[in-house]
Amino acid sequence: PLSPPAAVLYQEDFPHVGGGAEVATSTVGWVSYYTSTAEAIANPAAAPRMAIGNQPGSDNLNPGYLFSQGAGTGTTHTYVGFENTAFSILPTDISTITFTQGNSATALATRLMVQQDGNWYATNATFGTIAMDLPAFRAGSAELETFNFVLTASAWRAVTITPGIELSLATGTIASNLSSTAPITSIGFLTTSNSGVTRIDEAKINGIPEPSSALLLGAGAILGLRRRHRR
Repeated sequence: PLSPPAAVLYQEDFPHVGGGAEVATSTVGWVSYYTSTAEAIANPAAAPRMAIGNQPGSDNLNPGYLFSQGAGTGTTHTYVGFENTAFSILPTDISTITFTQGNSATALATRLMVQQDGNWYATNATFGTIAMDLPAFRAGSAELETFNFVLTASAWRAVTITPGIELSLATGTIASNLSSTAPITSIGFLTTSNSGVTRIDEAKINGIPEPSSALLLGAGAILGLRRRHRR
């Protein structure tokens, strides 16, 4: 039987409101930092930066997408941006986390982050394999990235974010699985860049289809098979 579409438990499309130049991530309720000392990004209009773009995103309809951009000075920085308003979603209710991405170079990659019990974790895997410019990102060429949500320790690395003091990604994966009972309270992204642009849009946390819905679809399929058999 076909599975019903999963409910979207959280969605952020990074809207750019009011026209004008790029704006701070705080305009969509997100916080962003960069460098090894977790400096706040003071000027969204000049690299190095993480900000909200003023052009249409991957849907090519509404202005706005999240991006980070290196200054090309020879120094590679780490950037993080994350939802600043805590929510509460049980890990067992999450099926996948998806987002669209279009980076200016294949060397640029993104890690998905989640927060649990006040701690940040980034995926051990990175996302982003196709290089594209902004027009291609807008015109339907953006990659749809899908992370099949798991609690397994080998899928996650610890991230330390202490504003003004430290921003770091652990070199190895965590020792123990994420908790199955403690809620996920925020979502974010981690990128690294010396130069080039990483673009992210349409971030979603997708739920597991309701069992009752799946059962109804299954029953319908069985009934259809019985009817065809009778013929």
